[in-house]
Amino acid sequence: MTIDDLRLRHSVRIYTDREIPGNIESSLRAAITDINTHEAGMHFQLFTNDSAPFAGFKRSYGMFKNVRNYIACVADTSYADYMERAGYFGMQLVMKAFCAGLDTCFVGGTFSVENVAARVRVGQKLLFLITLGYGAEKKQTNIAGFLTKIMHHNDLSPMDFLDTELPWEDICLKYPGLLKGLEAVSYAPSSLNKQPVGILIKKAESTYNPVASASKKARKEAERKNELNDRYNGLIQSTPESATETPDFNKETAGSLVLQAYVPAKNPKQLIDLGIAMFCFQAAYPGYWTWGNPATFHPD
Repeated sequence: MTIDDLRLRHSVRIYTDREIPGNIESSLRAAITDINTHEAGMHFQLFTNDSAPFAGFKRSYGMFKNVRNYIACVADTSYADYMERAGYFGMQLVMKAFCAGLDTCFVGGTFSVENVAARVRVGQKLLFLITLGYGAEKKQTNIAGFLTKIMHHNDLSPMDFLDTELPWEDICLKYPGLLKGLEAVSYAPSSLNKQPVGILIKKAESTYNPVASASKKARKEAERKNELNDRYNGLIQSTPESATETPDFNKETAGSLVLQAYVPAKNPKQLIDLGIAMFCFQAAYPGYWTWGNPATFHPD
């Protein structure tokens, strides 16, 4: 999987009757078993030829048609960070399906919960579905087309996800893969039709908590956005050598920085989108995350 795969993937809501080939279904089931076995609290379940969750469901507003295959995300709520982790591993399955030639879509609520065939035990919760199949080459309904535009977030640039007041040169010295990571986050889908994730870079000793202050903090001012976007455009057009040869880097400052991903605390379900964005960021910038909100990134 590459960052181009993240860019090319898009949400599909109208499907054909074409069945998922047996080898692809087996591959997905194996991936689900691996996650459920090694990731505590995760209980993903794959269902094929089952249209019940979307058949005649009025709240889908005509967005979904002919959905016959889906992955149900069931999680044990007693485990810490279960929503965040569900989003992360859900996105992992989405990209596995996409790379196998399938179309997909995260569905957070516009389906009939009662008609989902998943087993949900006491202490567990059905968080979302991932629809699977082959997209139909039909004209989208007006509402589906509108939501597609929303979920692609064409008006957001990678820099719109960055939250920092630190010098750009210091940031690049500590996190040379940041640009690719931010670009990948801009391609991340959403279970809630939003992109609430921020990528914070601050000094390690800073007590600033983006989650606690999110309700009071507005998005970056227009001047700040323009400044960062100009720097981004300049950097992606430059060579790697020219982007790293600035002699005034403050190595001491850069060494004490931390990178975190976060979402506002207003809606707990946004933690699913946090996990989705974390997977995308890590796919483009190798490393690992410490779970939480905010979650801390450790580059390889």
